[in-house]
Amino acid sequence: RRVLFRSSLTQRPGHLRLYGRETIGSLFRQALVARRQQAHCFTAATVVNFEPDKFQQMAGLVCYYNSSKFHYLYVSHDEELGKHIRAMSCLPDQVQSDVFSAPFAIPAAGVPVELRVEVDYERLYFAYRVPGAEWRWLPGPLDASILSDEAAAPGTPNFTGAFVGMCCQDLAGTRRPADFDYFLYRERGYRPDPLSVNI
Repeated sequence: RRVLFRSSLTQRPGHLRLYGRETIGSLFRQALVARRQQAHCFTAATVVNFEPDKFQQMAGLVCYYNSSKFHYLYVSHDEELGKHIRAMSCLPDQVQSDVFSAPFAIPAAGVPVELRVEVDYERLYFAYRVPGAEWRWLPGPLDASILSDEAAAPGTPNFTGAFVGMCCQDLAGTRRPADFDYFLYRERGYRPDPLSVNI
């Protein structure tokens, strides 16, 4: 009988390896490791080594409430653009629930990517950088208030709180792995301009 691993701490020592599973919107086989958000203002960051070769493969940093309410900063692949990063939001109060940022090309093979999120109450900003570069901020802010019980129609299913963490998907079924070097979660005071602060 074959065992399908979703994660490993031994395949690459010093890293968490997540094997790509179902979509971030799936209610079943997820590859997601996250911690509870316990403050209204916080910084979270990780660094991922991930080499996708199909558009169905993604890995990155997610602010997650449930399968229909999240903001996700991820690395993926496009036939024309190649390896790139973009953000996807699933918004519960929109006709078109899935919203994507423009993709940003990043260096290909073997280059780790740092991912970062800054949350101040209802404002959420994503950023990324590759070694030797400055943080690059994605357009924002995104609406962090959707990560709550209140951001849903009455009577619809809700979860038990907001989380932030790491995840990996492979809709091609090849279980493409992503290696995460660290995960940082730091609660802090309100910042009027989080984009001007380094971590």
